[in-house]
Amino acid sequence: MPSKPEETIEALLLEKRRFKPPKGFVAQANVSSASVYGKAECDFKRFWAGFAGELDWFKPWRKVLDWKPPRAKWFVGGKLNVSVNCVDRHLAGPRRNEAAIVREGEPGDSRPMTCRDSSRRTAGAPPSFFSGATKTLQAWREVGGSSRSGTPGVGLLSPMEAPS
Repeated sequence: MPSKPEETIEALLLEKRRFKPPKGFVAQANVSSASVYGKAECDFKRFWAGFAGELDWFKPWRKVLDWKPPRAKWFVGGKLNVSVNCVDRHLAGPRRNEAAIVREGEPGDSRPMTCRDSSRRTAGAPPSFFSGATKTLQAWREVGGSSRSGTPGVGLLSPMEAPS
């Protein structure tokens, strides 16, 4: 067993297997050019800052990455609201009627909640995190969402590789 966390991270970087995504997934991807890999490799901080710049920030970050192995802090000093970026910013555009949350139950049981549905169900909540989170959870339960802990799962994408 490794004695230092850095050794564990280094061991993970030795993974050489590749898993090709399904063709349908590739067809709908936001990035379709392989040139994205070269851009990320050339200057990974600028690369990720570019994508982060597409989000709505309440307070911009001071530093893209603070890397002290094994800990990484991305977009240091920045403040954003995930709900605003996942739901609210899409209400005025064509995505308002696209699924924001999809509850997957037993095989064949799928219930989508659009950005518009989510906004309507949480409208009037005070601008505090807990109140908004409680209303979102109530809306989630209305469409049948549940998990072992009773709260919805949240998925966030972050880079897997440590900077060299």
